[in-house]
Amino acid sequence: MKIGEYKATIYDDVWRTIVHDFPNLLIAFVNELFSESYSKDARVEFLQDTHEQKMPDGTVEKRITDTYFRIIDKDGTAKKYHLECQSTADSSMLVRLFEYGACIALDDAVQENNRIVLEFPNAAVLFLRSNRNTPDYMSIELKTPDGSISYRIPVAKMQNYTIDIMFKKRLLILLPFYLFVVEKSLKECESDSDKLAELLNSLQTIVKGLDALLLLGDIDELTRNSILEFSNMVNTHLARNYAMVRKGAEDIMGGKILEYEAKTIYQNGVRLGREEKENSMIISMLKNKLSLEQIVTITGLTMEKIVSIGRQAAVL
Repeated sequence: MKIGEYKATIYDDVWRTIVHDFPNLLIAFVNELFSESYSKDARVEFLQDTHEQKMPDGTVEKRITDTYFRIIDKDGTAKKYHLECQSTADSSMLVRLFEYGACIALDDAVQENNRIVLEFPNAAVLFLRSNRNTPDYMSIELKTPDGSISYRIPVAKMQNYTIDIMFKKRLLILLPFYLFVVEKSLKECESDSDKLAELLNSLQTIVKGLDALLLLGDIDELTRNSILEFSNMVNTHLARNYAMVRKGAEDIMGGKILEYEAKTIYQNGVRLGREEKENSMIISMLKNKLSLEQIVTITGLTMEKIVSIGRQAAVL
């Protein structure tokens, strides 16, 4: 398959939109993929994602990367990254990654006298679907007259990320694709009310988790609402053959933010101290039947503190 024939899906569109509208969400994902330690204060700067390549017959073909950017740390150091989001296995993926990387390297080439320096970006792939044959990383090897050069391409697999992990590591950029994690069970959920209830409870946990981060000030309301909107777009398409699943997911993730005292105070703009916000949030989550373990994962607070707050408020 020629690269020019590659067709984007709704999942590609969601990925590109959330990345470009909320670039700060990329930082935690890059830390996860490349074992980096960027702080949330690092800056993401998007780079040219369309590149032209001259073919042997003289024609010019365009190469469009999913996500090409640099992260500039607080000390001014910067690295370039190229990420691709792939919904299904594609035998041309490595070829595309190399061609994209080569185009980027040529665009940014530094030529000095009789020497040219080509810098390839750090590259990685997110597979929304995977199986036992999906590798943890891929590699590209270049054989030159003076020896071989190779580099690894990390592979992220949605199936490896539970809701708890996504909140604990702040991989919020993956939340819209959660239904891929349980995709194989959708048919069973459609015909089994208990399984459906379990799935919908998981989606409710995502909503409550985002509400908690909103109250903590870790995200704003636009980020919270957009993640849920992107989730609805993915869910509607992925569960298009399962009416009960689709309707249940839409009812939960398309709803309004839960109204409770802490949220009302927050919306009215009252400046509470962080401790007061945490207390109100914990009480609300306990009232909404989240388990202690879920609250620990979402908030990062200790079990002892959560239990103490719950007992003082007579919730536990």
